[in-house]
Amino acid sequence: MNHITYRVLDQFPEPAFATLSEGAFADYEASELLDQVAADESAARTPSPTFLEPGALRIGAFRGDSLVGWTFARPDGANLLHMVNSGVAPGERRHGIYTELA
Repeated sequence: MNHITYRVLDQFPEPAFATLSEGAFADYEASELLDQVAADESAARTPSPTFLEPGALRIGAFRGDSLVGWTFARPDGANLLHMVNSGVAPGERRHGIYTELA
């Protein structure tokens, strides 16, 4: 099955989400500049959200029953949506999944 479906979720399925997030960020290369920008942005925001935060938006990308991508965002004031993070399984990249999630 090659069809991807997108679903708004109350929570990400476990252990699939933990496994996917580990794989999605496995090739991350640290950058001092990016780390500083992220730290500055984090300091300017309200306390860090959790994945169980009420009012948050969770969208999962599924190939059949398998979670292959996600996006997690939360309201930031009355008119903003802050994307906390997103990821796509390495083997599923370059097929437009992230674009659809965003």
